[in-house]
Amino acid sequence: MISRRATCLGIGGFNPRRFLASMALRRGEEHKKVLTTPAIGVAFTLHDNPGSLVEALNIFSRRGISLSHVSNRCSPLEPYKAMFHVHFRGAWESKETRDVLEELRRLTLDGQLFKIAAPDVPWFPRHISDLDQFSKSTLDAGDQLESDHPGFTDPEYRARREEIAKIASEYRGADGP
Repeated sequence: MISRRATCLGIGGFNPRRFLASMALRRGEEHKKVLTTPAIGVAFTLHDNPGSLVEALNIFSRRGISLSHVSNRCSPLEPYKAMFHVHFRGAWESKETRDVLEELRRLTLDGQLFKIAAPDVPWFPRHISDLDQFSKSTLDAGDQLESDHPGFTDPEYRARREEIAKIASEYRGADGP
């Protein structure tokens, strides 16, 4: 799957999921799990009592689920209720997530949980060395140039593009300027 944004940026052959998986292999299995597991979120309402949030968060803690975001919103209609938004890595279909949600549902004020859809964020490099992974596919588009591209029939343009691609493929972000 190639994201529309990646195509617009000229990264036609770049697959963000494959890239993340390859990064994870170099950094270890735990990193792979974090990178490839989607973030999901849930919203729930608790009584606004001391310790109610701690009790809810302990449900995640007991199962070893790390939370990436916790926030609260006061209910505009009922000031004695507090609504919490919690984001974590997991899959809605997994047994672990279902167990957490069932236990959380018993703790909530009204027995309701609301799924929070995670935004679809396109991949972007977080470190200069991340750019090394796809410089070749981005710059070396000799065969991929469309016939309507202005440089398709321009030998000078193609030669310059090959030169830039060669420099980019030899340069590594970790080397510095």
